[in-house]
Amino acid sequence: MSICLSCRSSLVLRGQPAVLPFLAPAVYTAHWAPGGRRFSSEFGSDGWRSRTATRKMEGRITRRAVEEIRKDLEAQEQPAVEAKKEEPVVRKERRYHFDGDEIAAAVRNLEAVKARITVERTGLENLTKRTWTRRRPEYALVILEDAVRAVERESRQVEGQVKMLDVDRGRLRDVRRQIRWLLDTGLTPAAVAEQFRSAPKGFLDNAAIFAYLILHKRLFRLSMMVMDGLSKTTPPRDFGSAFLMLFKETMAPYEELGELGRLRKRIWAVKFMKLLSTAWHGKSLDLPRQVMYMLAGEVPHEQILETYQMLQKVAPDKMNFNLGLRFVLRLCQPDSQTGVSRWQEAFEILLDMEAKEYPFGRFEMKHAVLRTLDECIQAGNEEYTKRIMEFMVKVGMEVGTAVHNMVINVAAKEGDMKTMLKHFFAMIDSGFAPNQRTHLILHHFYKVQRKHEDCHRVLVNASQGKMSKYLITDMLHNMVLNERPYADVYKEFWRHYDPEYLQRFGIALARGGADDGSEALRRKPQPDDKVVAVMLMSFCQHEHNVAHIWRLYEIYRTFLYTQRRLLETPIRELLIKNGAYIPHILMMGLGKCRGGLPFVARIVEDMHRKTSKVRCDVFTWSILVKFLTLAGRMDAAKRVLPLMQEQALDPNVVTWTTLVKGHVRRRETPEAEFVFSQMLGAGVDPNVQSWNSLLRAYVGDGNDWKAGAAFREMLDMGIEPDHHLLNIVAGVKDRVKFEAGLAGESEQSESMFEDGEVHWPELQSAEDFEAEQRRRKGT
Repeated sequence: MSICLSCRSSLVLRGQPAVLPFLAPAVYTAHWAPGGRRFSSEFGSDGWRSRTATRKMEGRITRRAVEEIRKDLEAQEQPAVEAKKEEPVVRKERRYHFDGDEIAAAVRNLEAVKARITVERTGLENLTKRTWTRRRPEYALVILEDAVRAVERESRQVEGQVKMLDVDRGRLRDVRRQIRWLLDTGLTPAAVAEQFRSAPKGFLDNAAIFAYLILHKRLFRLSMMVMDGLSKTTPPRDFGSAFLMLFKETMAPYEELGELGRLRKRIWAVKFMKLLSTAWHGKSLDLPRQVMYMLAGEVPHEQILETYQMLQKVAPDKMNFNLGLRFVLRLCQPDSQTGVSRWQEAFEILLDMEAKEYPFGRFEMKHAVLRTLDECIQAGNEEYTKRIMEFMVKVGMEVGTAVHNMVINVAAKEGDMKTMLKHFFAMIDSGFAPNQRTHLILHHFYKVQRKHEDCHRVLVNASQGKMSKYLITDMLHNMVLNERPYADVYKEFWRHYDPEYLQRFGIALARGGADDGSEALRRKPQPDDKVVAVMLMSFCQHEHNVAHIWRLYEIYRTFLYTQRRLLETPIRELLIKNGAYIPHILMMGLGKCRGGLPFVARIVEDMHRKTSKVRCDVFTWSILVKFLTLAGRMDAAKRVLPLMQEQALDPNVVTWTTLVKGHVRRRETPEAEFVFSQMLGAGVDPNVQSWNSLLRAYVGDGNDWKAGAAFREMLDMGIEPDHHLLNIVAGVKDRVKFEAGLAGESEQSESMFEDGEVHWPELQSAEDFEAEQRRRKGT
């Protein structure tokens, strides 16, 4: 103790009082200092009194030492003051930073405080959590004081929190009083505004009122009404902050509700736009740019242009290049409900942005203009197409390959090969070379038309450069449609992608001796969700072992629901992005195998659970109906329709046609007619496959008159017969009755056509048609 006191007094005399706080614990009492002397457990029965007496003696020693230090300071202070009066006052430069020694001393002090608190908490835990059998042992006295100090510190913290709660309660009480007074005269914006004008100066706090209504009480409609009433008197910055707070809190509950959540957010977005229109009084409302982006993404499709014009009025200084592009791209995107694109309104925004001299040379702006032109070309509006091209020339954008690709794509979608090739050669004559997008359009067109030689020629031209991932995906899909062996498909896959994901699924093959080295393998990109789905489709197409395909589904479930390592996160995101497509592929693979129907039902059962990340859709149930009908389980297939309606899913034309085919396969023509009539009653238009099944049933039963009547009804609906249907009609035995049904006459009447008046095309028999198909596949 004497050493500590002498050290402290010498430091004070040297003018270093900053070190005193670090020595204070050691000076006050030695056994409190970290690492200092502790009471041993060797105290006897009167150890507590001995400890108390020692404390009193140490207290006297400390007071005496402090008196001596104070006297020494007073003795040294007088000469220093006189010297200060004689010397000129020099103002010391203010320091803004600490040196290394001060920082090290502060760190040591913090460590000492932490150690002391740890000791106190440990003592409290040992004293309270331990169960004593007979009586407390003597060493409990050692930790008692530490436990008491820990309890005192915790009680001080609780007292501070209680005081803060009292302060908050008082503040909230004041805000509630303000809100009651503000709403006293009525719950309308006019009444709130009038009451605010009559309020004493400084009585109302608008920011506190908005925070209380939005965050504490979550009264969103009342908040919008109060915000409308106080819009004239609230500062623009406070109004913008309150508007952002209200918008985010209102939209947050609907983020994870899917389609229902999107509908609710659109309804609220309309209400917020109405609030802006009523709150704007000719001056800027200083809306944050974040809420403007959120409004641009949530308002209904038909009010996007109106929202753009409104935001230009209420916050003209916050409108920028990126926000305008967001409105343009949203208008070019077809509406999810109506499927209509408002590209004309997008072009109006582009004209407005051109008037404000926005930079049209940026890639984002070029993409927006080309997207608008693409929608215009698909709509077939030649006038606006010409205007948009003139606009592109005006802003310095080149009408190049991208524009020609749009025209070629429209012709390809319409199936007009002549027009497509005309535009393609026109692009070549204009001096523009085809790019990967051009090759993709041509390859996809020839894939749909089953022109394999033309597909190969397109791939040869595209391989001169780096093929795009979309073209590679289309190429792999074309190989799957042509039922190429899985080894060939995998070989082409390995040329472009890293096989790591397929190795995780256990369907990777050897590289056939082609080894580019591990470094070359690392440079290959990972496949996207569509490529993985195509490879799984190719594997299931040629695999006939139920156990192998079911093992794929178990691996799929493992990746989807049990994310064990960080490396599996990309695979899980890829599977979630695919949605129900991969389960559908596995269901199709299991269904074609012997004994695979129970496994198909198990997959549907897994997808039907509440915890499933992939939900059943119409195609899921249609696949189940298909394999139930193939197995002859018609009763079970019919029970699927009520299950679909319970999930708010309406059976589509594929579902109904599958049921009709099932009855036709079992030669149950009345049941097939009944299902067909149910399909018409549900408002579902049959396609050519539906009529094929019904006509096959009539012709197979020899009911040629009904076959003619069904053929006439199909023609009246505007459906053109394909070669399959014409081959079915070629099997009609009594052409007179067929012609009577075709003419709408009764079954007993004679034909209204003369001999040779009705031209019967030369049709192939079923055997000849199958032979022709085998010959084509062989070539």
